[in-house]
Order: sequence, then C-alpha cells, then structure tokens
Amino acid sequence: MEVSILIPIIILAAYLIVRSARRQSAPKEGDHPYFLHEKALQARWAAINREIAEHGKPVSVPAWWADQATERQISRLEREQIYIQTELTKGQCSDIISLLEPPGQAELDILRFFGVPKQGATEFEVNEQVRQIFTDPANREKWKNNS
Repeated sequence: MEVSILIPIIILAAYLIVRSARRQSAPKEGDHPYFLHEKALQARWAAINREIAEHGKPVSVPAWWADQATERQISRLEREQIYIQTELTKGQCSDIISLLEPPGQAELDILRFFGVPKQGATEFEVNEQVRQIFTDPANREKWKNNS
C-alpha cells in the first residue's frame, strides 16, 4: 500500500478511537452538575439573549458575557468532561464552570447589600440571584452609586 493511502486511514482510525473514548468517559445525564442545572442554564441564557436583542448588549451581566469563549475555558470544560456541541460564549462557559465552584465573595456582598438571602451552594446559583437583582435598572444604579 502506498503511504498516501495509509495516512487518511490512520487519521480516521485515531479520530474514531478518541471519539469513542470521549463518549465512554463523558458524564451521563444526572451524573454531572451541568445536567442537573441544564434547564436553569438555558433559561438564564435565553433571558440574557433577550437583553442583548433589546439593548444591543447584556444589561444584567457584564458585557464580556457575550464575547467568544477563551481556550482556557474550553480546556477547563474538557478537563471536567463537558463536551458541548455548540459554540459557547465566554459567559456561557463561565456559567457552566460556576456550577463546580462555591459562590464568590463579590457576589455574596451584592446579595448582602440588597438584603437578599443566599439560595444554593454554587457560584452559578448565586450569580443567577445577582443577575435577577440587576435586571432592575434602579438596582444597577443603586449598586453603581454604592461602589
């Protein structure tokens, strides 16, 4: 056999082996926080996308939320065995990663400032509470004037 014929066959075989390994090790529905919170993620992303459609940018989350995901974020998702079939924004990756982390102090400070009790144990859950607070322009202004 010619080498030029063997190369595509070897590449295809390697691809199929890697693909098979990923499918076998990927988390099953219900085994991973992503799957447990998938509906909440989708609802959050839909709400933010409505803001972008209406205002030209997100208003309840930082502007970077709509930027392209970074290689570092994609690598982190892969290390966590999360393989998403669509292109994600920086904010969407951040949301998924935040399912694996405890709430940050800055977000807890915002809840405390507005007198809102913390609900949930993950950064994602607290971030969503903060986003809900900041959907109100008066709250955004109140926080801006406090900082």
